[in-house]
Amino acid sequence: MHSDLITAFIGLIQPSVLLWMVIGSFVGIVAGILPGIGASLTMALLIPISFSLPKEQGLVALIFAWSAAVYGGSISSILINTPGTGANVMTCLDGFPMARAGKARVALAISATSSMVGGLIGVFFLIIFAPPLANFAMKFGPSENFMLVLFSLVIVSFTLKGSTLKGLISAGFGFLLSFVGYDILTGEMRYTFGISYLEDGLDFLLFVIGLFAIAQILEFLSDINESILGVNKITGSYAEGIRLTIRNWKTLIKSSVMGTVIGFAPGIGTSTASVVAYGEAERSSKCPEQFGKGSPEGIVAAEASNNAVQGGALIPTLTLGIPGNSDSAVFLSGLMMYGIMPGRDLFQSNSSLVYFVFAALILSQVAFCALGLSLSGLFSKITMIPLKFLIPLLWVVSATGTYALHNNLIDVFVVILIGILGYVMRKADFPIIPLLMAVILGPMAEKNFMRAMMISDGSFSIFVNSYINIAIILLIVVVISLPLIFKKKPKSKD
Repeated sequence: MHSDLITAFIGLIQPSVLLWMVIGSFVGIVAGILPGIGASLTMALLIPISFSLPKEQGLVALIFAWSAAVYGGSISSILINTPGTGANVMTCLDGFPMARAGKARVALAISATSSMVGGLIGVFFLIIFAPPLANFAMKFGPSENFMLVLFSLVIVSFTLKGSTLKGLISAGFGFLLSFVGYDILTGEMRYTFGISYLEDGLDFLLFVIGLFAIAQILEFLSDINESILGVNKITGSYAEGIRLTIRNWKTLIKSSVMGTVIGFAPGIGTSTASVVAYGEAERSSKCPEQFGKGSPEGIVAAEASNNAVQGGALIPTLTLGIPGNSDSAVFLSGLMMYGIMPGRDLFQSNSSLVYFVFAALILSQVAFCALGLSLSGLFSKITMIPLKFLIPLLWVVSATGTYALHNNLIDVFVVILIGILGYVMRKADFPIIPLLMAVILGPMAEKNFMRAMMISDGSFSIFVNSYINIAIILLIVVVISLPLIFKKKPKSKD
């Protein structure tokens, strides 16, 4: 194995290949920053270009763009409270408060370092444990996937600051919105009110942009006379961000492992990984009260987990031909475009190509980290832009990203309505994260629930007849009960 990896690294150190490493990383970071673009769309747009390139260069472009796009979404999350994709939602909770406190450079350094380490740990698991982990991933059927979605929503509602009841209400409303459109079982219309636009449902990326970008614009409008975005100067350094990441090494490793494990469960995705890792980090933290207020540990957990998903998602993709998530599904189409058929025989019949992919994944983590750190000084200056200039810039970026989703102008108006909803929810102290996660995970939950009930002929026993489901149920009980058990009693005035 060592010799195969060394040979692969040598193959990557070619001028033409190095050029596409830089191009892929830069394109990925920029695409990640733009709301609504994300890794899947970035790779989809690159596939026609990569197909015209030699196989090694084309694969490098796709891999480096994929890795960088997941990281790139954290930049907009930190600087303007607008996640590039659903995978970076949890980064907003602590990244943006740090930026507004003048520590944007530190937050960006934490994000870049945590993303790199999380990605490398995910690739390590991919290289060492691909076949056995892929076999375990096959144990996740519809009932297990449904229970994992339920667990992630419980984590969000019970660990985020604020009223648990309001969190559950937000999640319930998000589920209702996720059910708009065709019923997956009967094909009948639901909650469309005769509007043809709603027949295909509401894209979750519209909620990502609306609840964060547009709602933030509306909030900025109340402070339009501010000369700058909340700070007079930027303090801290890259070195400080790296030190804070290393100081939280336990959270870094734990979140990376959780991201990898969730990544290789087909269909779950990066959003669930970041939610679960963030919730666990807050639960086990020595300073849980700092989460949501600019906690470095929160950024570490969110970014390490969502980048580790890449390695985990490729385990079933390469060994079984089953994409772990939408990103790996697009990458799988890129492999098949070159005539590469994933499966158990791939590791034996074309091992040199497999290790070439492994080596490219390793270098891609280092590349986006180096590029991100070198440009973070430039990025951090966004927090110094006067609001009267920043608001139009945010609007243009948000509107462009929204229109690019489906080339539909109606999407832009829908995003504005969702942004108004997000603004009202913020003012009423209703958390928007449970709503967003329910919108993202709702279709997945419904699909897996329906499949599970069909398999069991309508019996709910299917949700307790596997050790995976039992373990998840126990975790849900722990998450719900711990805050009640350890709730601090008010001090006596005596």
